[in-house]
Amino acid sequence: MQNNDLEILQCVDCNGELKLKHSEIVGGVIINGLLKCLSCERSYPVIDEVGVFFKKEYFNYFITEWEIEKIKKLGYWEILKNLNSNKKDKCTDKVKRQVKVAKNWEYQHENVYNWEQDIATERFHGKKLFWKFIPIEPASVKGKTVYAACVGRGKEAYHVLQEGPYKVIANEIGAEVYTITNILKKRRKDLIVLRYDITYPPLKPQMADIAICDHALQHVSDHKLAFKKLVENLKENGTISICVYSYENNFLMTHLIEPIKHILNHFPLWFVRGLAFLPALIIYLMINFIYLPFSKICPNLAEFLPLYKHMIFWSTSSLKLVWCSCFDLMHAPISYHFRKEEVDSLAASNGLEIVSLKNTHGTTWSLVAKKSGKI
Repeated sequence: MQNNDLEILQCVDCNGELKLKHSEIVGGVIINGLLKCLSCERSYPVIDEVGVFFKKEYFNYFITEWEIEKIKKLGYWEILKNLNSNKKDKCTDKVKRQVKVAKNWEYQHENVYNWEQDIATERFHGKKLFWKFIPIEPASVKGKTVYAACVGRGKEAYHVLQEGPYKVIANEIGAEVYTITNILKKRRKDLIVLRYDITYPPLKPQMADIAICDHALQHVSDHKLAFKKLVENLKENGTISICVYSYENNFLMTHLIEPIKHILNHFPLWFVRGLAFLPALIIYLMINFIYLPFSKICPNLAEFLPLYKHMIFWSTSSLKLVWCSCFDLMHAPISYHFRKEEVDSLAASNGLEIVSLKNTHGTTWSLVAKKSGKI
């Protein structure tokens, strides 16, 4: 984040203008600092190049011990402590569930599987599949401001940055967001990394040419509000692209895994991770001893196998990645599956004109739409 990037940011509590009050700047990039709202005097920390923007009443639910220690060392804690509430009655059940989502993904990203391992491959985290899930033309981001929401450790930001955008705003609710600046450190001046809840963005309206959200909207407690905010941050005639779980073709998830998760969510993550190895092993063996051989021997008939497209998609993955994917599906406290008409409705209710809507691999919906301004 640079000082001039404050032009597109605002206070999440009152939408006021922000000013940099204390800072450590290297090469024009804000490394550490404190941003202050000129209207309500609310303060927000910048820690290791990451701006942290949570609503006042939720700040202490999302902030980690590591961040608190860092803020204390920087000398900002007394200011932030006095401005943020920690009263339990301030936190709704929806927010508590979203906090759990953030903590679960922090665990997964930090302890289970790092996308950097296969960024150059054609596996789940690779370039080819990213642009298939977010099916806009890669060249269309050149010279544009791109808002990449819910990016985890930064895979989406990485792929977009390869195409020469003017600026990428990378957002994540969890603390794994701090790894992004390390992974993408050569891109610092065209990258803004922010930690916040997507339903309360610190971004001014109509600041992005393109907005993307890949495999994440289904994990937001109020996905309709989150989508609305994405559209609000988009310029007129801007493009939005999302990829979400589909209800169609996902019978096992909607009728088996999701009900079981009500029980699994009471167990520690290390236990659920261990439990996920069994279905991962079964799937891996089925792919390699049934789906792949059958696709070569009888390709026309193979397409009638259950979840054929999805299994072939997973066939490029190692057992470890399949295990991670199964764990991903089993631990998420919030996982909504969208029917096609629901995706259509999201677009229509937000004044969007659908460019394309595809059922990618049979288990996700990939939407590309234009903001027309007509609601």
